Amino acid sequence: MSLDPAQCRQLFIDANDKAHDWAFYIGEICSAQKTILAEDPESAYRLRLFNADQDTWKNLQEAGAAANMTPILKSLRMSDAESELSVTDALTAIWWAEAMASYATALARGKSPQAAAKEVLEDSNRGYSEPWMVLAAWNMSGKPAIKSAFTSSLPEPVAEGTVGASGSA
Repeated sequence: MSLDPAQCRQLFIDANDKAHDWAFYIGEICSAQKTILAEDPESAYRLRLFNADQDTWKNLQEAGAAANMTPILKSLRMSDAESELSVTDALTAIWWAEAMASYATALARGKSPQAAAKEVLEDSNRGYSEPWMVLAAWNMSGKPAIKSAFTSSLPEPVAEGTVGASGSA
């Protein structure tokens, strides 16, 4: 994705020049994940999390530790195993939403993009290249046109009637 400055700004600052908050980013990751998981029947339990309301997400954020999150996830009609698996989704979504909101707040306060990024990403080894993040960023930036170029690593086709490795035509 190649975004212009206005599209980049949309990722962090709203139309009223206010920083997007944590709830905004939770909504964006949920929207992206619902799109990605929609056709995957094995992920139906994960969709329960991404369809959860803001109060549920706030409770998950306040719960903090995985063990404290599982009862909340079970309240979404998840089994023990499903709730344990969904903790990773919840933790990732909360971390990303908090990081994005922190960055947005730093930008709104006038910090340089570099200083804000350093502050938010310090001591983090998590990346921003997950499919849901790319889709969320695309949605937040106004769904700009996507340019793509495909290349192939396949060998050049052999012309008809040429001699193969065995020496026969």
